[in-house]
Amino acid sequence: DLSQHFRNNVIETHMFASQWFLTIFTAKFPLCFVYRVMDMFLCDGRRVLIAIALGLLKTARKDLLLLDFEGILNYFRVSLPKKLSTDVECNRLFLMLKNFKVTDVRLKKLEKYYQSFLEQQTPMEDSVVRLECENKQLRDTVLRLEEENGSLAQEVVESKQDLHSQMDKLEEIIDTLSKENKVFKTTAEATQALIKDLKEELQQAKLGSSQSSSVGQEASPEAVAKELRARDLEMELAQTKLELVSEQCKNQELQNQLADLQNKLAEQQTGKNKKK
Repeated sequence: DLSQHFRNNVIETHMFASQWFLTIFTAKFPLCFVYRVMDMFLCDGRRVLIAIALGLLKTARKDLLLLDFEGILNYFRVSLPKKLSTDVECNRLFLMLKNFKVTDVRLKKLEKYYQSFLEQQTPMEDSVVRLECENKQLRDTVLRLEEENGSLAQEVVESKQDLHSQMDKLEEIIDTLSKENKVFKTTAEATQALIKDLKEELQQAKLGSSQSSSVGQEASPEAVAKELRARDLEMELAQTKLELVSEQCKNQELQNQLADLQNKLAEQQTGKNKKK
């Protein structure tokens, strides 16, 4: 039950017994106890150290079963040495040692068992170390991917903002060109109507001129001026039509650019959704 209690509280033997064996119980314990230990060690050898350790655990068993991790370690460090500070307790402990049969044969068996236990533990420890390394690598990979994902998300946001800005500018330009296009159309229609009126007047003037010529009269200056005015208006109309065609081409080009930007924005949004 004491061994199970130690396992439940994650107490390992080396936490308290290593100091006992390394110092032959000379650390922490009172001199009355140390003198007897040294006498027995010089007479019987290392077997007596195992017997004394077992006797200490049996003496402290009831107290240890009531303690937790911190309490157990503190008991071995402080309370147990104090408990053996009197000759009565020391005598009781060393009388108890007669009940422990610790032989060289038994120590050899325990040594073989411990070696076998260590051999079984080594593959497990290697597997644990390997899994810990793989786990660390996976954590590092996850952190790196999260950083890359954050960078890509920032780039997507910046690209989207830039595309929206460009689209807004293009829409403003297209709106301005559409208004100018309407003005050009209105001007062209007015010019065509004016040319039509002038052509009719010119036709009437030519008709009157031909009638005058038949009676020997020259063409009137008014008819000549109207003809020249009509030619100027035709030239102006042609220029206006050229400008109108040019503006329409610009308008179409800007609309194509706007469509490309909208497609890029849609592709970026699709790519971002796929990554998520």
